[in-house]
Amino acid sequence: MARKNTPSSYACGSCGVKGHNKRTCPALGLAPKEKPVKKPRAKKVAAVEAEEATEAPVEVEACDVEEAFDADADEEREPTDEELAEIEAEDEAEALALLAEIEALAG
Repeated sequence: MARKNTPSSYACGSCGVKGHNKRTCPALGLAPKEKPVKKPRAKKVAAVEAEEATEAPVEVEACDVEEAFDADADEEREPTDEELAEIEAEDEAEALALLAEIEALAG
């Protein structure tokens, strides 16, 4: 499993056997082209955490805090005049459609 460019006199830094290097050591079970996974350095981890901490704050939509946490806020609110007019128009259209259907069946 020795690489072509590794001298035969070279001793592995992991197992001490000649003919391969630590990166291709069969005792470690790594394929010749794989590199071992390195643990992140403490300084680098701290730098990443510091960068994440300095990110811009997320904007939140404003709301009435008292209404949001009020126990009665879950109850339904009264509809506006426009909403009432729309509901009445829908009810009237539905009633007319039902009357037309009844007349068609009766007649």
